[in-house]
Amino acid sequence: MLVSTALSLLTIIMLAVVGGVVLWLHLRLDALQANSRKLPILAEKMTKTLVQTQQAVAKLKKDLQRIQPEADGLLIEARNTKQDLVYMLDKTEKVLTKLEKDLAKADTAQKNDFVQPSLPKGVEGVIVEEKEVPKPSLPKKPVPSTSFKEGVAPKVRTESQAETALRSKLGSLR
Repeated sequence: MLVSTALSLLTIIMLAVVGGVVLWLHLRLDALQANSRKLPILAEKMTKTLVQTQQAVAKLKKDLQRIQPEADGLLIEARNTKQDLVYMLDKTEKVLTKLEKDLAKADTAQKNDFVQPSLPKGVEGVIVEEKEVPKPSLPKKPVPSTSFKEGVAPKVRTESQAETALRSKLGSLR
């Protein structure tokens, strides 16, 4: 009797476990069927999205091919302008260095150029006073607050005029 009761209890427990597994499998199967009904709709949305993406990539590629020559031209122009500016900066630094040296020479020459006037024959012991000569200075002009008069628009140079002016100045420096 004890054995039969134990076997009955074991059978009940096994049936409960099998019933739980069957119920779990049934719920999973229902979820899969619900998702399988949504699958064609999701596949259609995915196809539309892929088509739109391909069209956008094709348009982007076409735009890049259209813009490429202009971008290359601008890039070459920018490189040339950079080279011109580097050249002008180098020339300007050389001219500035030369001006500084010339100014230093002029200052020392101005200090050394003071000559004692010669004395007439027969006159000795005349003392001549030395006067320091003040350096000439430019009068200071007030800087206007704006670069153009009121009511008058400033003259705007176009890019081609600016390039022409820059190139002519570069040519004159060479």
